[in-house]
Amino acid sequence: MKIRPLGNFKQLGTNITLDSTQIYDAILADNQPEYIRDGKVFALIPRFDGDDSFLLGRGEYEIVKGRLEV
Repeated sequence: MKIRPLGNFKQLGTNITLDSTQIYDAILADNQPEYIRDGKVFALIPRFDGDDSFLLGRGEYEIVKGRLEV
């Protein structure tokens, strides 16, 4: 699925950021508690040395393409 964050986010202690003007690939965060109820996804941030990810919950992103699937 593809998502757009509803705000700009920065992961503390890292240089990992999400820009609300960008669209990111995302996967269901099925390793997190209550991931379906809370709509948790990992936004995937491509990097030259591998992907980073950023955990977002319902209300912090909008789905641009696809849908939440178990």
